[in-house]
Amino acid sequence: MRSWAVYDWNDLRYLVAIAEAGTLAGAARALRVKHSTVARRLAALESDLGSKLLRKGADRYTLTPAGEEVLAFAGELKAKAEAIERRLGGADARVAGVVRITMPDTIGGWFVQQVPALRERHPELVVNVLADLRVYDLLAGEADIALRLHEKAEGDLVERKLCIAAWSVYASRGYIARRGAPKTLADYAKHDLIGYEGAADRSPGGEWFRENLPDAKFAMRCNGIIQILNATVMGFGITLLPCFMGDAEPTLVRLTPEVFHNRRIRMLVPRDVARLARVRAVMDYVVELFEREADRFEGTSGAARATVGPR
Repeated sequence: MRSWAVYDWNDLRYLVAIAEAGTLAGAARALRVKHSTVARRLAALESDLGSKLLRKGADRYTLTPAGEEVLAFAGELKAKAEAIERRLGGADARVAGVVRITMPDTIGGWFVQQVPALRERHPELVVNVLADLRVYDLLAGEADIALRLHEKAEGDLVERKLCIAAWSVYASRGYIARRGAPKTLADYAKHDLIGYEGAADRSPGGEWFRENLPDAKFAMRCNGIIQILNATVMGFGITLLPCFMGDAEPTLVRLTPEVFHNRRIRMLVPRDVARLARVRAVMDYVVELFEREADRFEGTSGAARATVGPR
């Protein structure tokens, strides 16, 4: 018998079908192919293996010793293939397993606080949150779901528009009590400013400072939104923050009802991944969250209590 590597594995199913039906015609009906196709594939398999696998009797085919050996092996492969199909089919239909979701770090801190409620609904679900400035390649399998603020991505992706992510100007109540609030952009020269550094300087906060205060003198600069938030809470100075973060912090005051650098948050998922039950469960939950929190993200919930500031 020749090496197992030289033949077409697909031909094994023809041997199994003939052995079960006893005839070429019966195998053809079971496989829904022509009688001649079964005969041709059997001949090809025997040629590849260099052994006669079936002998023709008066009314049916019977296995040769070599055929019995190959059939036993083929049966094992068939059983394993069916088990894999059942397992994968069940996994696709169950809300269980790992889902990797990537998002900017500005959203990540808030999102992880929402995951426990999702786990209560689906205890077998594991959500891995990848929150940083890196753009993960969804089509290469680096993540299952992405929440992004830039323009629509290319490729076979399912897209869902969520809400607007607005930013505004904030300072702590303690800072305002000590230094007062700027009334115009020119007044910022008299205040301590907290700026963005490194890759974070490409954020809406960094863009706002470059567009409105290009000559700003910063008392501190940070490369992470959490550090900037903490510095602002501690009364170190004035900065730009996402409204959903700034308005939620009771120690901070928004210095203007206006919002800046509004960007649409989009959810992107590879089309083939979106059909998985565990991924669909996270997608549905994300939509639910952003529908519920839209006012916070769009900056309308905190606008009414903003102090009078620069316009």
